[in-house]
Amino acid sequence: MADSLDKFFLRRSINDFVGEGYGYIPRWALRVYGKEDWDEIRNLLKEWQESGFLEVLKDPEHCGDDAYCLKMFNFIDAEEPLPDHWISYDRQPPQYQMPS
Repeated sequence: MADSLDKFFLRRSINDFVGEGYGYIPRWALRVYGKEDWDEIRNLLKEWQESGFLEVLKDPEHCGDDAYCLKMFNFIDAEEPLPDHWISYDRQPPQYQMPS
């Protein structure tokens, strides 16, 4: 792997989904922004899960791009809880579109 995972960029990208009100994060968001560094992604997800920001639903290395791997509870590293009903677990994030 030429580029290493950028924790800040991965966190910001996941938080963008939360900012849009999505409760679930698809694998493609982790793959694209995590540069497929699955060991480091798993370590970060474990850290963030232990802090109560999310729940890991599936190992992102071993599922399809549109599978939901994370259930979000708050912005990662947020100090305050989200307002009630901010996150919708009914809304579907966009599917990944391969560049043409």
